[in-house]
Amino acid sequence: MTGIKVSGRMFRKPKSLLGAAASGSYNCDDMAVMRNAVDAVCAELGIDVADEGRRNDVARRILASYEIGRRAPLYLVHAGLSEHA
Repeated sequence: MTGIKVSGRMFRKPKSLLGAAASGSYNCDDMAVMRNAVDAVCAELGIDVADEGRRNDVARRILASYEIGRRAPLYLVHAGLSEHA
Protein backbone atom coordinates (compact mmCIF):
# COMPACT_ATOMS: atom_id res chain seq x y z
CA MET A 1 0.00 0.00 0.00
CA THR A 2 1.29 3.47 -0.84
CA GLY A 3 0.98 5.83 2.06
CA ILE A 4 2.42 6.98 5.36
CA LYS A 5 2.39 5.59 8.83
CA VAL A 6 1.12 8.03 11.44
CA SER A 7 0.56 7.17 15.10
CA GLY A 8 1.11 3.51 14.35
CA ARG A 9 -1.48 3.41 11.56
CA MET A 10 -0.97 3.34 7.80
CA PHE A 11 -2.75 6.06 5.86
CA ARG A 12 -3.18 5.99 2.10
CA LYS A 13 -2.16 8.99 0.09
CA PRO A 14 -5.00 10.88 -1.56
CA LYS A 15 -5.31 9.55 -5.10
CA SER A 16 -4.69 12.97 -6.60
CA LEU A 17 -1.24 12.93 -4.99
CA LEU A 18 -0.11 9.53 -6.25
CA GLY A 19 1.37 10.96 -9.44
CA ALA A 20 4.90 12.18 -10.10
CA ALA A 21 4.46 15.27 -7.93
CA ALA A 22 4.17 13.19 -4.75
CA SER A 23 7.52 12.25 -3.30
CA GLY A 24 6.24 9.43 -1.08
CA SER A 25 9.36 9.63 1.07
CA TYR A 26 9.42 11.29 4.47
CA ASN A 27 12.15 11.53 7.07
CA CYS A 28 11.66 11.18 10.83
CA ASP A 29 11.18 14.92 11.28
CA ASP A 30 8.50 15.01 8.55
CA MET A 31 6.69 12.11 10.19
CA ALA A 32 6.84 13.72 13.63
CA VAL A 33 5.39 17.00 12.34
CA MET A 34 2.53 15.22 10.55
CA ARG A 35 1.88 12.87 13.49
CA ASN A 36 1.67 15.83 15.89
CA ALA A 37 -0.75 17.62 13.57
CA VAL A 38 -2.97 14.53 13.24
CA ASP A 39 -2.99 14.05 17.02
CA ALA A 40 -3.74 17.74 17.66
CA VAL A 41 -6.61 17.86 15.17
CA CYS A 42 -8.10 14.62 16.40
CA ALA A 43 -7.90 15.80 20.01
CA GLU A 44 -9.60 19.08 19.07
CA LEU A 45 -12.37 17.27 17.20
CA GLY A 46 -12.78 14.57 19.85
CA ILE A 47 -11.79 11.78 17.45
CA ASP A 48 -10.86 8.63 19.35
CA VAL A 49 -7.62 6.80 18.55
CA ALA A 50 -9.70 3.76 17.58
CA ASP A 51 -11.69 5.71 14.97
CA GLU A 52 -9.46 4.83 12.04
CA GLY A 53 -11.80 6.21 9.38
CA ARG A 54 -11.97 9.73 10.76
CA ARG A 55 -8.26 9.77 11.68
CA ASN A 56 -7.49 8.65 8.12
CA ASP A 57 -9.53 11.54 6.74
CA VAL A 58 -7.61 14.00 8.91
CA ALA A 59 -4.27 12.45 7.93
CA ARG A 60 -5.11 12.68 4.22
CA ARG A 61 -5.89 16.37 4.49
CA ILE A 62 -2.68 17.00 6.42
CA LEU A 63 -0.63 14.98 3.93
CA ALA A 64 -2.15 16.95 1.04
CA SER A 65 -1.08 20.20 2.71
CA TYR A 66 2.41 18.84 3.35
CA GLU A 67 2.78 17.71 -0.25
CA ILE A 68 2.03 21.18 -1.65
CA GLY A 69 4.56 22.79 0.66
CA ARG A 70 2.28 24.14 3.39
CA ARG A 71 4.25 22.44 6.16
CA ALA A 72 4.15 24.83 9.10
CA PRO A 73 2.24 23.30 12.02
CA LEU A 74 -0.47 25.97 11.81
CA TYR A 75 -1.10 25.19 8.13
CA LEU A 76 -1.20 21.45 8.82
CA VAL A 77 -3.70 21.83 11.66
CA HIS A 78 -5.82 24.17 9.53
CA ALA A 79 -5.79 21.59 6.72
CA GLY A 80 -6.71 18.81 9.11
CA LEU A 81 -9.66 20.79 10.42
CA SER A 82 -10.86 21.74 6.95
CA GLU A 83 -13.44 19.57 5.22
CA HIS A 84 -12.27 20.72 1.79
CA ALA A 85 -8.46 20.88 2.08
